[in-house]
Amino acid sequence: MKNTMDKICILLFICVISLTIAVASSTYSADSIILSDNSALQNAIEDLYSKKTDCPAGYKCFLNHNIPQVGDYVQMTPSLTSFTTDKTKTGYSSAQTIYPSKLTLWRVIRVNSDGTMEIISTNSSSEKVTFYGKAGYMNYIGYLNLLASKYENSKYTAGSRYIGYSSQTEYITDTSKLTQTSVPWTCDTGASCHPENQENLGGGDSGYNTDIQLVTSVFKTLTTGSGAYYLASRYYDYSSSTSWRFRIRTVSEGAVGNTYTYYYSSSKFRETSSTSLTLRPILILKAGISYTPSLGTETSPFILG
Repeated sequence: MKNTMDKICILLFICVISLTIAVASSTYSADSIILSDNSALQNAIEDLYSKKTDCPAGYKCFLNHNIPQVGDYVQMTPSLTSFTTDKTKTGYSSAQTIYPSKLTLWRVIRVNSDGTMEIISTNSSSEKVTFYGKAGYMNYIGYLNLLASKYENSKYTAGSRYIGYSSQTEYITDTSKLTQTSVPWTCDTGASCHPENQENLGGGDSGYNTDIQLVTSVFKTLTTGSGAYYLASRYYDYSSSTSWRFRIRTVSEGAVGNTYTYYYSSSKFRETSSTSLTLRPILILKAGISYTPSLGTETSPFILG
């Protein structure tokens, strides 16, 4: 008989969860709810409701809320179905096509004081893009920002940026350090000679750290289900007075790394392709959007009104 009562109580608790009643986390035993022949189902539900600040041992309870918070999942489909890249910007020999509307699940990484929210795609794009050579290095950050903008939806978004962007030079226009045949800096980005002090000339930067911290605080990892992706940051790599590389930063296997597209070696400049990688945009949700109340979980994300 007790097993039957336990099953009834568990069923009642599931019903209460579906009504968004049980919320917090604590412990009490389901068999503390006693059903007798004279008790009504309503009484049992009310008894459970009176304990709504508790979550039975062995269960995980979530709060149904009206507005997304940091860490919540949001479902949003970008307006654009496809976009073809400009090969003069990527430096690559062929145009490439991305399909923004395929990314539909996002997660809140920051809520701003003006009510806007910053969200990042839970996965990176399924399509890959290639940057090549000097042009790829010069245009890298600016063109990543442009690609990120293709994932917007004007009904819901107020802007965008590519992950890692933090006011770095988008398009390098002064090529003096990219063409001189004497070594431009005698140490790596971030080292003692500080090439990053001339970031606008190609010396690299560390501005990507802000977004890395935002993402890891929510996801606890940089890894996505779509493999390695680009990070909007440049890196200068000094090897010797006759060898140096201009690199672009990436995220691979959960760690920040880099690959080079342009370098000086054996008394001449050389160009190469980056490894083709995926895209991971950040969008800015407008303030004042109406949402369907939700748990904000991956399986029950917020739906934009």
